[in-house]
Amino acid sequence: MVAAYLFQVGYGHTVYFLTKKDFSFKRVAAVLLRLNLLSCALPYVMNTTYMLYYFAPLVSFWFAIVYATLAIGSGYNDTSNAVIAKIVMSAFAVASVFLFTPLSEWVFAILRSVFRIHWDLHEWQFRVSLDILIVYVGMLAGMASVRSKLWNRLLVGTKFSGFIGLVIMAGYWYLSNGHFAVKQDYNWWHPYASFAPIIAFIAARNIAAP
Repeated sequence: MVAAYLFQVGYGHTVYFLTKKDFSFKRVAAVLLRLNLLSCALPYVMNTTYMLYYFAPLVSFWFAIVYATLAIGSGYNDTSNAVIAKIVMSAFAVASVFLFTPLSEWVFAILRSVFRIHWDLHEWQFRVSLDILIVYVGMLAGMASVRSKLWNRLLVGTKFSGFIGLVIMAGYWYLSNGHFAVKQDYNWWHPYASFAPIIAFIAARNIAAP
């Protein structure tokens, strides 16, 4: 479910930025306020921490990544190949930072030392890395829905693709429930496999689309 929502984060914001071309501070502030207003108030009311409600910072982080990916060099966003290249470079950069550098540790250490904010670094790294690719799949899907008629023919109102989607969903359910003794065994595969049931569900849902 988290992966499905993050897919929509990548999809929805990519469609917005490519069509509206609105990279203003007002847009960024409006989105971040909408995502975080309740989650920033809860720690004060409940005497907890912001990171306890991990979904809000997770979605905010990925919105910032989508924004940065498309805002940097936005003049090239009318060229599909350039957008694809930017998405690939962004995915490589984010994966490299989280998998091969101590940058997250440094940021959390600064927050702890300077601002006395004690967040769970392990939980944050786990949440980001668990769905580290699905947002980019959503971005590619968003770009395809704006630029490619093939995407719409495949996923909207096509009974054959809907049938294939149902088969993939059933196969995913069978494999994920029958071949992993514990959840931790599945977690390694999740970043690379979660896109399959999401795309399949979209295709299956749209069988009866007008």
